[in-house]
Amino acid sequence: MFLGGRLFVSSYRSTDRNQDRGPCRLYALDANTGATLGQLDLPESCGHAGGLTTGPSGRLIVSDSRIIYEIELSPRESAQIGRVTRSVKLRGAVKGSFTAAETNGFWLGQYERAEPARMFRFSWTALEQKEISRSRCNRDDFHSPFRARGRVR
Repeated sequence: MFLGGRLFVSSYRSTDRNQDRGPCRLYALDANTGATLGQLDLPESCGHAGGLTTGPSGRLIVSDSRIIYEIELSPRESAQIGRVTRSVKLRGAVKGSFTAAETNGFWLGQYERAEPARMFRFSWTALEQKEISRSRCNRDDFHSPFRARGRVR
């Protein structure tokens, strides 16, 4: 995610070969040199930081399978990237394997090895809740085509 002259990368480090979960971290990189400008360790509840997009007021949204985090960024000159200002749990069919944003809201999508995988659209006000479920979805979900997920049968 490119924002304010910095490249942001969400990551996690698996601690178990059979389980793709582990400590999550957000990095800020210099867009010209690739040098690491800073990092932010995400809360322990994060185990698979797979999605990253811009949020309202220049904030970042990091999505994990079952929780999303809103990150308030520090000024570029600061030694810190920023801080987590909010976390919102994801319930039911809604998962945060990846995320994308648009002017009036954001999308959360699930990666599934077998079909059907879905994407859901939410308004930015959904971030004000403690939990997000399909009932807060403001557009019908749609299925992600199998080949669009990088797998060929």
